[in-house]
Amino acid sequence: MATSIEKSLFAIVDVETTGGKPSQSKITDIGIIITDGSNIIEEFSCLLNPEKPIDPFVIKLTNITNEMVSNQPIFKDCAVKINNLLKDCIFVAHNADFDFQMVRKEFLEIGIPFQVSKICTVKLTKSIFPNLSSYSLKNVCEYFDITLENAHRAYQDALATAHLFHHLCCLLYTSPSPRDRQKS
Repeated sequence: MATSIEKSLFAIVDVETTGGKPSQSKITDIGIIITDGSNIIEEFSCLLNPEKPIDPFVIKLTNITNEMVSNQPIFKDCAVKINNLLKDCIFVAHNADFDFQMVRKEFLEIGIPFQVSKICTVKLTKSIFPNLSSYSLKNVCEYFDITLENAHRAYQDALATAHLFHHLCCLLYTSPSPRDRQKS
């Protein structure tokens, strides 16, 4: 197990769901990008059958229809692969609480405990750039000139978040610390 964040692996995760409330929703689309903070190491993406209808608002937002997911695997069918990708990584997402809650809920429903450290790129971006007008993934990507194609699809959002995270890591590890700035 890594002892410092500089030696950690990160799982950049994005999920699309049947609705906006984690307690009542199921995952329909998951994207995972494994990175060391500067390089992408592995990628995983999968549509999932939520075994319940997708809210019409979500269908319009994500373009994921009930027909698209009806013959896809359920979460339980992909759980081992997803768990193997996530278990030794720091979980990173844009609005991490939502994505983490959804993934954790899916694991708990099939009897697999899920507890990993997490980083939220919304909170991280706010701490470094406190004066942006919006911290939505779309707006932050525009600000940093990061390509975000097909927003609200898990793989594309995870990939854009990975590029954002790489950018933020680069800033954090190449900028002098506040203590170093005081010395100069």
